Amino acid sequence: MLASCVKYLSEKVGEYPYGQISIVDGRLAAGAGMEYPMVAVLGDVLNKEQLYRALAHEVAHNWFYGILASDERAYPWMDESLTTFYEQEILSKISDTSHQIYNLLSERTDKLIYLTTAGWNESQAGHLHSEAYSHLNYGGILYEKLPASWKYLQAYLGDSSFDRCIQSYYTKWRYKHPYPEDLEMIITQNSGKDLSWFFDGLLRSDEQIDFCLKRVKGGRGASSKDIFVKGRTNFQGPIPVDAIKNGKVVDRAWVSYPYQMPAQLPADADEYRIDVNQDIPERRLNNNVWRNKSLRHKNPFQLKTGLGINLSTKNEMFLLPAFGYNAYDRFMAGGLIHNLRLPARPFQFVLAPMYSFKTQSAVGTGMLAYHIFPRQYFQRISLALHGNSFHHDQSDLNLSKPLYLRHQKLAPSVQFVFKPSSARSTVQNSLILKYYYIGEEALRYQRDLTDSLIRPEIISGDEQHLGRLVFLHQNKRTLNPYSYNLDIQANQQFLKIGLTAELRIDYHMPERAFYVRAFGGKFFEFDPNQSSFGIQNQYLTATYTGNNDWIYDGVYLDRNAQSGWKTQQIAMQEGGLKIRTLMYASPLGRSDNWLASVNLRSDLPFSFPLKLQLFFDAVTFANAAQLNPSGNKVLFDGGIQLNMFKERLVVYLPLLMSKDFKDYSKSVYAKNRMLQNMSFALRFHPFEWMDQQKEWLQLLQ
Repeated sequence: MLASCVKYLSEKVGEYPYGQISIVDGRLAAGAGMEYPMVAVLGDVLNKEQLYRALAHEVAHNWFYGILASDERAYPWMDESLTTFYEQEILSKISDTSHQIYNLLSERTDKLIYLTTAGWNESQAGHLHSEAYSHLNYGGILYEKLPASWKYLQAYLGDSSFDRCIQSYYTKWRYKHPYPEDLEMIITQNSGKDLSWFFDGLLRSDEQIDFCLKRVKGGRGASSKDIFVKGRTNFQGPIPVDAIKNGKVVDRAWVSYPYQMPAQLPADADEYRIDVNQDIPERRLNNNVWRNKSLRHKNPFQLKTGLGINLSTKNEMFLLPAFGYNAYDRFMAGGLIHNLRLPARPFQFVLAPMYSFKTQSAVGTGMLAYHIFPRQYFQRISLALHGNSFHHDQSDLNLSKPLYLRHQKLAPSVQFVFKPSSARSTVQNSLILKYYYIGEEALRYQRDLTDSLIRPEIISGDEQHLGRLVFLHQNKRTLNPYSYNLDIQANQQFLKIGLTAELRIDYHMPERAFYVRAFGGKFFEFDPNQSSFGIQNQYLTATYTGNNDWIYDGVYLDRNAQSGWKTQQIAMQEGGLKIRTLMYASPLGRSDNWLASVNLRSDLPFSFPLKLQLFFDAVTFANAAQLNPSGNKVLFDGGIQLNMFKERLVVYLPLLMSKDFKDYSKSVYAKNRMLQNMSFALRFHPFEWMDQQKEWLQLLQ
């Protein structure tokens, strides 16, 4: 393999001038390999394909980083991008017994990253200093967009002309530290063509590429057809259009800007496709096909099972089984229909209709969203509609079969994600405006005249409306990151304002830190003379449980029961305490005025198979001394928490607590008090796909 790499590069770029080249099996902290003149150090590789890829890449560096010796920090595109291009060329042409060794899955990672950031309008120009790139763009631009751009140029010039250009560059500038203008001049002169679309449009610009097949014209019996194409962005490069018959390319035509003249291709082709080999770094691929012998010529549709992490040219919808559970609907099953994928599409939907086997009725949840990616002021504007309908309470008073209460929620929203000051900025600001419509069934109790027993019946309850504004500031710096958010909720009955701040203080140990959270809230009731029973769940609270989530934003196993293990679920909201007092008519720490809290937790200094932390919480609120039975002004708890699945599931074990909590525990729990005081949190947000995509991409890198 090593000899094949040297031989190929010597033929295509220029002769290797040294008498040896060495490969060292080393231990690298980052990456699969590292280049040095005449030496390539390899790190951990997972398989044969990755080994060959690392070999080809690090060996190719000898020509560009080593012999030509361009400045790989100031002009990384002259080194990394050309090296990656030739790495791909080597692996696509050298055979390993009966199959090609080029691992498409490995190569597709950078392509996935580039297409996703390009779709968000977060891509950067290709000529920048290495320090100017964001974490994702460094891989997406230098290892995908620009190598693909070289492939694009190679296809346009033809193999022999392209080879002649690169060989002339190598011959003239080896050992001389060339600059970008030197490379541009050599290629332009040797090709004899105007390549401003390449150097200005691709290299020195962050303009995206999105070609599309517009229409096809041609009468019956004609030997050729006219294929009209257009560009959907300001990029002005040539467009290759391929005619495909029986799965093979039979002809290709290039259409130059301004794309007024059509490509003329054989009329008997099965389909016409822009850039069949996907050499061009386009941000969208599903508008490149025209099926000649189909009623639906453009945008073929495909229904698939699974998840949408792929690079298909088709419009895809995915189908998965859906399962759910809560205390009232019990086990639920149905289908999950969605189009979520990487790269992301502007329009996204998730629909999860299910059947409740306990209530024997249809339930479900869903989301529709459309994302706009402006080039100024905002990084993203998201218009969304969330909805769900489940059962949230029940009554079996004097009934042989329980009655279950259903709710319906519709919540349209708009989210503004502000553009950061630079691509490498760790600061992100966002603003969400959201409206909630909540329709809930209610129970009316009446005496049955046949037996004089009180029985419930279901009636339509009051419709609830809420407006909400959430501003979130995050600084995701490597050391001591912090965030704060302002949450304002209001309707005709009340106004609630909450401010939450969080800070991680890193220890001088890997993955060890001290975490601080502080909350302050104020509640205004517009008509204090009106009965407050209907809005008690909207009051500020020290311990946030399912019955406080009256807008049905969270995922809770039980919302209205007062006992049982499912009621031990809490959420890290408002006061953030961990001990529940649901058996009280007015739980401890509820306030219709103001509330303030602090929540502390710390990693342990030693390693443990499970992620354990210590926690301590304290809260005070208006008239606390009068409302707490003990007369104390502060409620507190502390103990051990177990974090699982990246804090998607957190279990809390309180070991110390204030007197009011102790008294509640003694009066309510006759036994197993430690287990009864335990709580857990489910941090599951199924519809935050757009916000989570960067996390998924960083895991792929």
